[in-house]
Amino acid sequence: MAGPKYDNPTVFNFLHDYGCDLRGRRVFNHHHMGVSEDSFALGIEYVSRNLLHLDKSPGPVELWINNSGGWLHEMWAIIDIMQIMDNPVHTVCYGNAASAACLLLASGTGTRYALPHASFMWHAGTTDISDDIHFPDAVDRMKWELRENDRWLDQMARSTSPLNPDTGKKIRNHKDRVAFWGHYARGGGELWFDAKEMVVNGVVDEIWGQPAPKPAKSGK
Repeated sequence: MAGPKYDNPTVFNFLHDYGCDLRGRRVFNHHHMGVSEDSFALGIEYVSRNLLHLDKSPGPVELWINNSGGWLHEMWAIIDIMQIMDNPVHTVCYGNAASAACLLLASGTGTRYALPHASFMWHAGTTDISDDIHFPDAVDRMKWELRENDRWLDQMARSTSPLNPDTGKKIRNHKDRVAFWGHYARGGGELWFDAKEMVVNGVVDEIWGQPAPKPAKSGK
């Protein structure tokens, strides 16, 4: 398959405003999955409505992701809609895909791309437990948080093929893939990949564009 085209076929962009033009180029823009009540409510309404609108006509959709993430609820909403659509959704990472955006990228239903200088950051997921929540509610929320993280790891394990850091070989067993992603999600810390590492670990299928040059060694 040739590289994605910005406005042909249908394109869905995660960019930096809420501008919308589905009449000519069939493009709509959105930039994150929510860090406040107003932003995530508007964002998911915007994304879901337009994805479903674009699915009324034939042609693949391109989901361009430059996204610092958000809550798991918003991520699952977009992934579920992508998976029930008749049209395939090609995901394209440019800039950085982090946190919930990682799984959104890996869960594309068409071809998954990374641009040459794109990066990826994976860590623990959250549905949010605020500091003003009542204790009984916090207990129930934490039980759900644990279930959500199990689903988060399971989906990432199903969508990728990471390398065993000790052997350098693909991890074939699903349980071992869950353990790989869980090491960072449950043990703390962040896992960073560049575009080539995204391909090697099965987060995306290929790099779109010329490979990024290797950085010069320090002192030279």
